[in-house]
Amino acid sequence: MLTWDKKERAVSFLTEPNSGTENKKLYYYILENKSLYVLDPKTKDNFPSQAVINESAEYAITISNDFQRVFFSISHKKENSFNSTEDAVSKVEIWKSSDTYIYPFMQKSLRFKKQNRLALWYPLTGKFSELTSDELSKVMLCGNEKYAVLSDPKKYEPQFEYDAPRDFYILNLLTGEKKLLLQNKKISPSEPLPISSPEGKYINYILNDSCWIYNTASKKCTNITRRIISQYLSLTNQKNSRNFILTPVGWTANDNKLVVYDNYDIWTISPENFTLKRLTRGREKQIQFRIYAPGKFSEIEKSYDGYRYKSINFSNPILLTATGEDGRTGFFKWKKITGEIPLVYDSCYIDKLHTTDQGKVLFYQQQRFDKPPKIIFQKDKVTRTVFQSSPHQADYDWGSASLIQFQNENGIKMSALLYYPASYNPDKKYPMIVNIYEKQTQNLYKYSLPDLENEAGFNPVVLTSQGYFVLCPDIISEKQNEGLSALKYTISATKEIIARGLVKPDKIALMGHSFGGFEVCYIITQTKIFAAAVAGAAITNIKSYYHTVDWDTGRPTMNYFIHGQLKMIQPPSEIPEIYNLNSPIEFVKNITTPLLSYAGKEDNHVDWHQTVEFHMALRRLGKKNTMLLFPNEGHTITNPINQRDLTRKIIQWFGFYLKDETPEQWIDKN
Repeated sequence: MLTWDKKERAVSFLTEPNSGTENKKLYYYILENKSLYVLDPKTKDNFPSQAVINESAEYAITISNDFQRVFFSISHKKENSFNSTEDAVSKVEIWKSSDTYIYPFMQKSLRFKKQNRLALWYPLTGKFSELTSDELSKVMLCGNEKYAVLSDPKKYEPQFEYDAPRDFYILNLLTGEKKLLLQNKKISPSEPLPISSPEGKYINYILNDSCWIYNTASKKCTNITRRIISQYLSLTNQKNSRNFILTPVGWTANDNKLVVYDNYDIWTISPENFTLKRLTRGREKQIQFRIYAPGKFSEIEKSYDGYRYKSINFSNPILLTATGEDGRTGFFKWKKITGEIPLVYDSCYIDKLHTTDQGKVLFYQQQRFDKPPKIIFQKDKVTRTVFQSSPHQADYDWGSASLIQFQNENGIKMSALLYYPASYNPDKKYPMIVNIYEKQTQNLYKYSLPDLENEAGFNPVVLTSQGYFVLCPDIISEKQNEGLSALKYTISATKEIIARGLVKPDKIALMGHSFGGFEVCYIITQTKIFAAAVAGAAITNIKSYYHTVDWDTGRPTMNYFIHGQLKMIQPPSEIPEIYNLNSPIEFVKNITTPLLSYAGKEDNHVDWHQTVEFHMALRRLGKKNTMLLFPNEGHTITNPINQRDLTRKIIQWFGFYLKDETPEQWIDKN
């Protein structure tokens, strides 16, 4: 566990006696004055008698920036309480509704995991203390290591979201003072854990869709969103705050300004006078700008059980990724004087940028749907290809991709991705396959190999090479209306392509996997427009799915209905009519579309019995359905043999129903 401080001026490590009968010792060495300190649990007065220093990736050794403190992991020698009434002979599982966590989650997170605690040692004074405890088991160190934020993830359990709300306490590591920071704070993708600024002067958090900061010196909380909303609307020439969402991403040097994103641009906010400044002009250009750096760059870094932001230096030029509303991508360079200047920005997918010679020379990857990836060298805006993958593709016919934008019958702006068949002939009409799964237009310029090994059986190049149009519409999700919204936007996009005279109206199929599989199963209960359908790992009975377990995580699936894709919010017992209205199984009698369904029999995410239940309902009513169940496969198909088999069977299914090909023996022709 040898660990250096950030500037490599001090080092800490553990030693373990060869005999194995003694506890590990913690050492700390400062290079400047050649001072060595040791923490020996056997001789330390206030070191817990039943505790040992241990090696823990969870609580790895950390040296504070001022060399005064060393953080490390200890564990207490005691057995975890885990269903103490469990009979050792029968091995029966005892599930109690009053348990803090359900049994499978306790299995995964408690029974087989040593409960470590974070401890703090002051080598120069010999002071020692434990920071975490059974009551406050989670910790985040602030950027200057002078404060810690503690919380208990179990206090408000049992509950029904992915993570329970928490009380957060801030602990002054210099004085030992501890105070309540946030009480009963919701934890969700939109309201994540509090995050420290790089220097620890502030703590960011999201509360009720507003961005807040806590000043660790003044101990004051400020609603940043409320303080700057009028400035923001004025600077962006907007009349209402309906889409006013700012996402914190970091701080400038010395925690001087908070850096945030809106839908398009990068902004800074002063935490002192709340002055708002826009750094980019993406809104006018309809381009989304984001900070970029190659390798493993991230705006945040792990801080034990939490995170802290990294410092962003705007004094030097900053590289930005750029994504246009029209699908174009590329990179810009931002400077204080000039703002953002394009380096490379084109109608293709551009990524993996690296620079040399102080940014004067660029290397990047470029691809299109119909152009394999290549590595580009650029200097003084002159480019040349240094490597071209799959050069033999030029010998083959290929399809193309197009961004389709239109208004549906309700005047809502819609977008869809349309792949044209290989060797497209405008005088001919083609069959079409509609693939659905929320938003897909971001894949406009992404290249796909024509490969049969696909985890969900879908590959647009394979299908276009078979003479199909492939449509991938963006579906706008609506809370408590997921089935109906999928139906509305899928049908609108399909009718738009029919109206353009490109496809045969009676030879259109529908396919999707996971949430897309749910959408497929629902849509074919409400329309007869599709001649065939394929649904993989689908949720088919949302009422029964609500009460299942995600065996991969050990958590109840019902959290998926609050912040996941099935945004029903309330349980089926409270709004049964809404569940019925959006559940495919409720309308199975309406289906006339032949359905090919598939699932892995080890799917622990979407219970594979959902696929079986739908098959049995279709079978009972004499509907056309062929079900494929893959042994030893999970939520996606990972065995290459099974991947090839699945893709081939999907091609054969569509070939029979859309191109009148001779059916394979496995297809039910009745």
